[in-house]
Amino acid sequence: MSTAVLLETAAPVVATADSLMKDLRAKGIRIPRPAEVRNYVLQFSDIAPVVRHACDLALAEFNGKAALSLEVYVDPEIDDPHLTLYVQKDGYDAAASAVIEGIFEHYADGMINSDGWINVLQDCRSITRRS
Repeated sequence: MSTAVLLETAAPVVATADSLMKDLRAKGIRIPRPAEVRNYVLQFSDIAPVVRHACDLALAEFNGKAALSLEVYVDPEIDDPHLTLYVQKDGYDAAASAVIEGIFEHYADGMINSDGWINVLQDCRSITRRS
């Protein structure tokens, strides 16, 4: 395959990843390590619409009530990185956990045929320590 064909094939994937990143930031979602998130979306490009949907659902539920931060989680014990949208509130909130479960149920089917993965999790650490 020629370089021109590879670039032509990759262009829509890059545009999708860049558009996703721009849109999420514009909506107020923090992305502390944007290169990591972008690279993940480039690697697993079919996850982009699921990420957008999960973030939109979380924004609808938590906008103004919690900070949202999209990050690549890397487990130190296994080589299986995935995206995590952290819902950041000071302290544990049982009601928020129930809402997060409901959010997952609404976007999980979108990951059935994807090699990528996104979790939405409550982050109980202080928001100021994560900034």
